[in-house]
Parts: sequence; C-alpha cells; structure tokens
Amino acid sequence: AGRKQRIVVKRALVVPQPQGALYWCAQQNPNVGSPKYKSLVMDVGSRTFDWLVTRGMRVVPHMSDSVTRGVSDILRHIADTVGARMKEDFRDLDAVDRALRSGQILRLNQIDHDLKKFDTAIHKIADQALDFVLARLDGPQELEHIILVGGGAYLYTKAVRRRFPKHKITEVADPMYANVRGFQLLGEQYVGLDPGGEEKTLAPGEVIKKTQSAVVLEKLISQFMFNKAADGDQAPAK
Repeated sequence: AGRKQRIVVKRALVVPQPQGALYWCAQQNPNVGSPKYKSLVMDVGSRTFDWLVTRGMRVVPHMSDSVTRGVSDILRHIADTVGARMKEDFRDLDAVDRALRSGQILRLNQIDHDLKKFDTAIHKIADQALDFVLARLDGPQELEHIILVGGGAYLYTKAVRRRFPKHKITEVADPMYANVRGFQLLGEQYVGLDPGGEEKTLAPGEVIKKTQSAVVLEKLISQFMFNKAADGDQAPAK
C-alpha cells in the first residue's frame, strides 16, 4: 500500500454497456441466454439511450444503436422551464432528479413546483427515443424478453409499457448498476488471484511461478456477444 505503480494498457476492447445488463439478466433467467429467444435490452443513461437486440447472447448489430435521448434531456427541460418561471438561471439537475424519483414537490425560493405537470414532456422525450428503437426493429413480435435498465429507467417505464403493450417488461432491482454487475460477473470468470500457503508476500518484481490457465477476456466477451468459438492455437485435428 502506498507504493506507486505504473500500469500499461496494451490492448482495449470496446463493449456496449447494455451487454453487461444482458449478461446479468441471463444469470437470473437462463432463457435470456438461449439462442432460441430474441431479447431487447434498453439502457437509459444520462446523455444517451442505448439498446441492444440479441438472439441469445449474440448481438444483432443492425437492430442495435444509441441516440441522444437520455435522462439529462428530461432534467434539463424541467430545469429550464422552472428557471424561466422564476426568471433566473436554474441548473440544479440533481434536485430535479431527486424530486422526480421521490415523487415529492420541488421547493425553490419558498415556492412549490409540482413536477407532475411535466408528465407530458417526459413521455414525449421517452417516445422520441422509442421511435428510434422501433424503427430499427423488424417488428416487436419476435421479442421474448424486453429488459429496461439504467439510472433513468424510472422515467421511461410508462412509455416502454405503452409502446410494447403485449410484452412483459423486465425491470431489475437497482437498474443503475445492472451493467456493472454483469461485467463484474464476467470479469470474475476471467481471472482470480487467491492466496496460497506461503507465509512470505511477493516483493516488487517477483514472479508467480505456478499458475492455472485463465480465459482470455476478449475471447470470452466475443463468445457472448457474437457467438464465436474461441480461436484455438492448435491446428484442427485431421
């Protein structure tokens, strides 16, 4: 502890955030990971609304995308409108978010502001995001699982239910952390370092001599995302 360390990142793999939520949900419901079923995972972020369409764990790229219709669009609209009414610059988006999540009145300058009046505006922005989603789909009929995650999911739930009236919408506990939990589980399968029986700790520069083979994380994610078999180093048997 306290020692400076230099870390060099030689390779990086870009993975869409909703992939973490997909993997998390597949752990809770194995049918999500089955290639027999098609899933739609929608992730409501601060700035963007991201979605993945998958068959099992395999991503369907031409149906997956992202648009700038995140929760901050809603919060900024409300803050701008409230600020205009007060005739001052109001930018406290966190205060607006807290009031919306709790269902309480937003009280500013000793005046109550009922945010329920913004329901129509909220639904309009959510519908704009869903318009993009539906335009990408070949129709929602084949979707077996519709999963809604992300910190702003609570503002989009009603719109999602309205636009997919014949489907059950899967909402997870603490949707803000669904992506993180999925990638954490995936990472735990990648490599682990457990203490052995040696009483002495490793000194700087020392090497662990006895190890067990670990899965290459890039190949593991590719298997889940694109249903590719991991490339082996050995030539195929004849």
